[in-house]
Amino acid sequence: ELQDVDTIFDDLITYTDMVVDGDLFSLIISGQAGVGKTFLLTKELQEKGLKRNEDFFKITGKTTAAALYISLYEHNDKILVYDDCDSVFKNDDAVNVLKGALDTTAIREISWSSAALIKSKNKVEIPKSFDFTGKVIFVSNIPKKKIDKALKTRAFILEIALSTGDMIERMWTLLPTISMPSGIKVNGFIKERAMNLLVEEANKTVNLELSLRTLIKAIAIVNKVAKEETARRLIRQQCQG
Repeated sequence: ELQDVDTIFDDLITYTDMVVDGDLFSLIISGQAGVGKTFLLTKELQEKGLKRNEDFFKITGKTTAAALYISLYEHNDKILVYDDCDSVFKNDDAVNVLKGALDTTAIREISWSSAALIKSKNKVEIPKSFDFTGKVIFVSNIPKKKIDKALKTRAFILEIALSTGDMIERMWTLLPTISMPSGIKVNGFIKERAMNLLVEEANKTVNLELSLRTLIKAIAIVNKVAKEETARRLIRQQCQG
């Protein structure tokens, strides 16, 4: 279901605030990639006065069930943000651990039922059960319908699905805040030229990928390539599905 672009991101902020305030202990943000989910989430946490690696911890990439259990133990009583840890949703052991962490009961006991002891990176032995008092936010590209139903009943869940027009609107909104991975400064004229070329290509090319990542690629191309036709061709190459 496509949603109004302003409403959907207002909802993301509202749900984030509710988790921070303890109205519920968890939030799953799912769906469309490259729309700035993590950017907006992190910005909102920081605007609430929370500090990264003190009040909230971000974990990115493939995460095993054991690594998930360890991270919950090591950062207990904090906010854990799991970004692109989609493998967790496909692992039964990890899902069972999450059921305990995301529960809506006052006491959330998490257990690791295995004969083998698990240890942290510092070789600290992790107990086989503990009461989890933290909060969990997942940012995933997996569609809502593919996420375990038991997890969806325990957490706030927000699926982001934008039309092409809404995605373009979103990109225009965030354009002034876009920074390059290399750290180089790019002036506003270059950014707008890149965005205009990207929109022109989107209007005439079927299944062109539009995301903040493709926008960054377009800006990098326009910043380097003076000839418009060449820049346009390179942008088209990078944005084809």
